[in-house]
Amino acid sequence: MTQYPADSARARLLALGLAVIAALLLWLAAIAPALDWYASRAITLERRELLAARMQAVAASIPDLRARPAATAPPATFPGASDAIAGAALLGRFQILARETGVLTASTETLPPEPMSAVPSLRRIGLRVAIAASWEQLIALLVALDQASPIMTLDDLSLRSTAPPDASDPTRFEASFTVTALRAALP
Repeated sequence: MTQYPADSARARLLALGLAVIAALLLWLAAIAPALDWYASRAITLERRELLAARMQAVAASIPDLRARPAATAPPATFPGASDAIAGAALLGRFQILARETGVLTASTETLPPEPMSAVPSLRRIGLRVAIAASWEQLIALLVALDQASPIMTLDDLSLRSTAPPDASDPTRFEASFTVTALRAALP
């Protein structure tokens, strides 16, 4: 049998095409997934290295935190031999903050103290407060409460604008909320 030169060229092209298809299949089936896996592992390793660096920085700061005297921390509880005395101290401290921020106190009501089930040595004391203020005064009071010492928390905030519906400057508000604090219960 004699070979024709066209068949030889056709066979070479067919062999080349099959080689390209085999290389493409090898790339899609093995090499590309391996490269993707390698890239994802590199990202995971980079994230773990960043986390390890952060954790080392935090661990390095622990001795400094332990060395700080406890006296620099604000008191967490209101003093008082009874709930009534601690509640009066809370009311007095709130009135000072309200006066400093220019807020008008419409009413205050002392809430009954509650024992803390999670920490039996603490009792929760509180006030229900209604105020009238501008937006700026209200924000200043909220910031002052957040930074107060002893620690006070705010809950059940309710706001209502007191400006008429057609007013061009609706900056006056009435607000009511609960201020709570902790008192160390006596044994």
